[in-house]
Amino acid sequence: QGREELVRLGAIEAVTKAMGAHLSSPKVQAMGCVAIQGIADGHANHTKKALAMGAADVIAWVLARIGTLDAEVAEYCIAAVATLSYAPNGRARLGRVGAVEGVVAAMAAHQRVKPEIQVYGCASLVRMCLHDDDNARENQKRLVGIKAAARV
Repeated sequence: QGREELVRLGAIEAVTKAMGAHLSSPKVQAMGCVAIQGIADGHANHTKKALAMGAADVIAWVLARIGTLDAEVAEYCIAAVATLSYAPNGRARLGRVGAVEGVVAAMAAHQRVKPEIQVYGCASLVRMCLHDDDNARENQKRLVGIKAAARV
């Protein structure tokens, strides 16, 4: 009931706009990801709306630029990725905007800092890559590319 009221009042729009307006603020990004994850978790319509409002794009952008530098941002961004990637359209969008690469980079940067990053990272990668659909296959190719580049 509470999430429905938040969505009705425009919470998803407000959060994505705040994150977009304050890209250099780690605290806004971390708490924005917490809000998106909490609103969308387990709710297909909320996930769809968050994706339509650009949540995947903002989260992937933040993960790529702040996620390797700030463990709190990495943890909450990756938790939001895990939630949004549960939906096939979420997997597709997150893969296209660089979330696979961002998750792997953040996991590598914070291997010994916060175990939650590793837990959410594994969940994100499983959800983005281990499904039998074209979106997951594209994300698998991204993951293989990252692994190949790491060997060089």
